[in-house]
Amino acid sequence: MDDLNENVTLRLRSNETMSFYLLQDDEMKKEIRELFESERHKLRLNQIAREMVYSKYFPFFMIAIAAYLILSLIWVFYNINSYRKQKKELIEKERFYLQLENKRLLERYNEVPIDAPTSSERIEDIKNIQISDYFTAQS
Repeated sequence: MDDLNENVTLRLRSNETMSFYLLQDDEMKKEIRELFESERHKLRLNQIAREMVYSKYFPFFMIAIAAYLILSLIWVFYNINSYRKQKKELIEKERFYLQLENKRLLERYNEVPIDAPTSSERIEDIKNIQISDYFTAQS
């Protein structure tokens, strides 16, 4: 019974340890060791396959990422430039239309005769007309 409680430590490739209770049957021990060996062999094969894929395709991934970054920066700068141009054109158009409006208003102002009555004279005329209309209506 003391043998059953005794721990056996199996060392894996990554230097990690796993404890298992001592098994009585030597065949089971052998099967477990074979299982661990086959798993270690699969891990080695997987690592070799990963290294092959990594060494073969890594340069393409790096080129793709670099191209993506460069093209993204070019696209951002292009958009910034086009925005600035549109803004500049808009400002120029606004100036042009403002000048046209000022010119139109100035022409209208110049069309008004200089000897035209002022607003205070117009008010006096309106009062006189209203008073004369009032008296003519009563008589």
